[in-house]
Amino acid sequence: HNQNLGVEVIVSKSSGIEDKRFVMETHTLTIEAGKNTSSVRIRGIADAIMPNSPVEIKLRLVVNEGDIRKKSDAETTITLQRCCPFDINNFAGYAVLTSTWSMQYMNTESTLVRTHADEKEEGVIVIEDMFYEDYDIRVRLHADDRLNPIAELCGAQVLGSTGEAFGTIYGNGKLMMGAAPAEYVSHYSTCEGFLLLYTEMYVEEVGTVGYFGHILEWISDDEAERIMREGF
Repeated sequence: HNQNLGVEVIVSKSSGIEDKRFVMETHTLTIEAGKNTSSVRIRGIADAIMPNSPVEIKLRLVVNEGDIRKKSDAETTITLQRCCPFDINNFAGYAVLTSTWSMQYMNTESTLVRTHADEKEEGVIVIEDMFYEDYDIRVRLHADDRLNPIAELCGAQVLGSTGEAFGTIYGNGKLMMGAAPAEYVSHYSTCEGFLLLYTEMYVEEVGTVGYFGHILEWISDDEAERIMREGF
């Protein structure tokens, strides 16, 4: 025979308030005869869920009024996370670049840069003159998993010359930008319009300069014009 169960939200173990951040479309479910699974519909309220603050909902099954199933199989946790559609063009235009590289080697915290979508390769943006003139940097934005928006450099690239960066020639004179170790995960946000990129700076046959973090935050043309007039 079919089994009807109640579904209760455990308020003390949930990070979101029902009807404020999510809606339970039903508080009951039915397990059909001969089956051991069923489902319940939960609707997230997108405007009440911050992109980097997932909502955890603790649910408990109730067989009859006052009859709660054994804890081992009665409770489960549901996570609601907000994500936005991916559009490569949202990562094109003016961006504020804040970098530990520029803080350490260029005596500035933030700079204004332009980016554009690569015309030949899908999912790739080009950061024009990222730190030094005539040296663009290409970054791939992986869009296959919107809950895990990973970014990565399109291979090792020349960032600039050692002469411009350090005032003298080291090795072959090329300052390289490569991927940072695996524990530094580069990622981006479609909802908030930013990219966090971790990289290694090095000179071939000389060694590693260090590991650096770079944040790009895309802004409107009007805001960019204000920065060009007034500065940061």
